[in-house]
Amino acid sequence: MRTYNIAVIEDNDREYESTESHLTRFAGEKGLEFRVARYRNAEMFLNNYRPSHDIVLMDIMLPGMNGMAAARRLREYDPNVLLIFLTNMSGYAIRGYEVNALGYVMKPATYYGLAMYLQTAVNRIDTSSDPVTYIRSRTETTVLSVREIYYIEIVDHDMVFHTVNGEIRAYGSLNEREAELKKADFARCNSYTLVNLKYLEALYPEDVTVKGKTFRITRSKKKEFLEAVSSYLGRR
Repeated sequence: MRTYNIAVIEDNDREYESTESHLTRFAGEKGLEFRVARYRNAEMFLNNYRPSHDIVLMDIMLPGMNGMAAARRLREYDPNVLLIFLTNMSGYAIRGYEVNALGYVMKPATYYGLAMYLQTAVNRIDTSSDPVTYIRSRTETTVLSVREIYYIEIVDHDMVFHTVNGEIRAYGSLNEREAELKKADFARCNSYTLVNLKYLEALYPEDVTVKGKTFRITRSKKKEFLEAVSSYLGRR
């Protein structure tokens, strides 16, 4: 059974308990497993954000940073996570399109109002699930979603996977990883680095910055790398 990771950003205890109850009911009726994490404000949610959530339920009227501002920041970190707003202000519905929201549920949220969007979200996740890769280290084999990998580099003859959960040292060939991950929007910028273009932050004539680290784009890889970047950006 697949586990769906859901973040609920809600400061009101009663509203959160109601939402959690709806999530539990929906998962039970559909035979799913939901792992729910609650955040009482946007800052708590966004600090050290990792793209490990499948669905985000975001209250708009939050203390401090409001939900709409938080959603804009979220999209800088994660353009793919499915976002559903919880609000008692219908005027925000149109603005939800600015941050590619799946929809909005009027508060107090009813079970059927939320279930409709949850079903849409689950269907979308199931039909566009991220591929996984197998990483063999000295002690174990790890199965990892490719979207959790920032970049892979060769260090002291090891492949080092830089991921949302830290580094993993592994065996294998970077050429083989490049062939495996090319369709998942990974591209080689030099002979020892393969980057996930989803985390591209800056591009210069001779360098690229991915998740805070800058890598050299070598002459031998430049044409193919820039073509991959152009293709990726054209599909966004």
